[in-house]
Amino acid sequence: MLFLKKYRGYVVFYLLALLPLIFWITNVGPASLTETPSSALRAIAKGSVLIGFTMYVMLPMLSMRHRFIEKLFDGLDRVYRLHRFSGKLVFYLLWIHPVFLAYSAMANGKTIGTIWDWSSLLVISGLFSIAFFSGIIGITIYAHIRHQSWIFIHRFLGWLIPLFFIHGMLAGAQMSKNKPLFVYMLTVSVVGFMAFLYRSVFFRWIKKFTYEVAEVHKISTSVVELVLKPKHFQLPYIAGQYAYVSIFSEGVDPEPHPFSFTTAPNGPYIRFVIKELGDDTATIKHTAVGSIVKLEGPYGTFSYKKSKNRHQAWIAGGVGVTPFLSMARSLSKKSPYKINFFYAADKLADTVFLNELIDIRKLVPDVMDLTVVSRETSGFVTAELLTKELGDLQKYDFFVCGPPPMLKPLKEQLVASGVKPEAIHTEEFSML
Repeated sequence: MLFLKKYRGYVVFYLLALLPLIFWITNVGPASLTETPSSALRAIAKGSVLIGFTMYVMLPMLSMRHRFIEKLFDGLDRVYRLHRFSGKLVFYLLWIHPVFLAYSAMANGKTIGTIWDWSSLLVISGLFSIAFFSGIIGITIYAHIRHQSWIFIHRFLGWLIPLFFIHGMLAGAQMSKNKPLFVYMLTVSVVGFMAFLYRSVFFRWIKKFTYEVAEVHKISTSVVELVLKPKHFQLPYIAGQYAYVSIFSEGVDPEPHPFSFTTAPNGPYIRFVIKELGDDTATIKHTAVGSIVKLEGPYGTFSYKKSKNRHQAWIAGGVGVTPFLSMARSLSKKSPYKINFFYAADKLADTVFLNELIDIRKLVPDVMDLTVVSRETSGFVTAELLTKELGDLQKYDFFVCGPPPMLKPLKEQLVASGVKPEAIHTEEFSML
């Protein structure tokens, strides 16, 4: 059941992407697709664009941050991993369409100049769509631009949805002749376009909680802590979750970014610890006291309360400690857990919250143990190190948050040591 819960979102996504291919092949018959080399090439071209376009219109659904989507995938970090992978796959699938159509025409003896009617609206709309799409993808992947500019340019991709759909109708092929295929493609196109409008055009009407900056603490040269107090209503959350934070202060990028709560959910004030990871997060240190902050959320399933296993190992890498701060601060002497907390950093000086975690350890000695792992003295957190400290790893649920170079090898080592994948809970530091 846990396995199905973990992968059900991926299964639904790819089944929806393959449905138009099924509608098409069922209608025309498999034999007609491979009668000649030319027809086989055309079949590849048509099949790829049906799958690619369906995935394309579903990408805005993945990025709309809706509760249903988060629940379906069991966490937004998994949604965004699928979004990144599928976005690249869509690029290749859409380009296969014109390339293989051209090969098909040339297989019938045509030349580059005669494979299409270059003056027709069909060809012009198709070429414009694929060129515009490729240009935006190229800019968002390879251009070194600010995050806010990247978001602005990326939003143009949504406006291509109706253009791609119109191109498909102008082709006069299966999409206009096959009623089940037409109804399906129209439905997913409308839903995808509405999802795009929801997040990119009508985002101001999405429910947010208004807070005010009460304090700004510079924890280190690259880490800042914001203390927020509610203007009206408090945002409810559980320890380990995060929110999308928009800061409205001079010199600060207002684009929403995801940050983990670091406070226990038992008071009006909310704290976020933010590390400089780029041009946009670097501006947050300029936040002025009294500035307005909008919070959207809460999001995330990364919480010790989501696990039925009372024996847990928490592994934090660098600023990946932030969700664990919220979780540790929510512990009490009556908490029915046995937590082994591993706080990892490149060097001991980077463990900026070590003193507070030591104090929490003293308050709840029967609930939480604390181990500091410094790369300069003891190396990385590995399954071997964890086995020495914990014994049988299969008795534990593991909660891991840190940079991808830490997450991937550690997860592989844990699985190789016999830990079930569903007992490993991760938060993508690349997203947070």
